[in-house]
Amino acid sequence: MNRFVSGGFSIGATGFKDGGTASTKFVVKVPDRAPDFVIEEHISDKQAHIYRLTADYNPLHIDPEFPGVAGGGFRAPILHGLCTMGHTIRQVFKKCLLRITTE
Repeated sequence: MNRFVSGGFSIGATGFKDGGTASTKFVVKVPDRAPDFVIEEHISDKQAHIYRLTADYNPLHIDPEFPGVAGGGFRAPILHGLCTMGHTIRQVFKKCLLRITTE
């Protein structure tokens, strides 16, 4: 028997009922304190064009007129998840891993 499992979110969405049960037994409590560090980085406007080479042609990532942009609660197209992950991992390495190896 095959089973399809997915999840999603929509910024500002309200009024939804429970969609089922979570597949995890762990509950992660959000810390009640300030973050350990914050990193802000400028990402080139060309990144969305480059990441289309990964074969993700979803207009949500590149077309400001696409209804899913404003309809999803976004001010502008959003960055591809793969690109976001790459920038995040690089910054975590720079902030955490490099700090450990140089101390």
